[in-house]
Amino acid sequence: MSYAAGGDNYYGKYMINSDQIVLSTHDVSTFFHELSHAAHNRIRPLKGGQNPLQEIVAETSAAVLCLIYGYEGYVGHSRDYVASYGKVKPEEATKAVMRAMSDIEKVLEMILSTTKQTESRTA
Repeated sequence: MSYAAGGDNYYGKYMINSDQIVLSTHDVSTFFHELSHAAHNRIRPLKGGQNPLQEIVAETSAAVLCLIYGYEGYVGHSRDYVASYGKVKPEEATKAVMRAMSDIEKVLEMILSTTKQTESRTA
């Protein structure tokens, strides 16, 4: 992971070819979003660019991780982000999430199980 100050057109990105996360913000939800892309790529190879399903998986996973780790205030933004990529109204974002639920579950399981393994080794 690296930090690139002043990213003009992005807050963060996951680069598939080099398997690297680049952040241009300290916002935790952006880190969780890009981390979710990295985990998703380990479950199934991702397509380059901003694929709607991949964005829905990453953003929903990021929102759940924010809630788990006590970072509040991101769910509304995430709903709007998912609605935008799912091409639905914000109140219908749940449908887009449900279509991606299998991958979301796998991404969260990968991230959380890796976190638990790391915590148990350092305890």
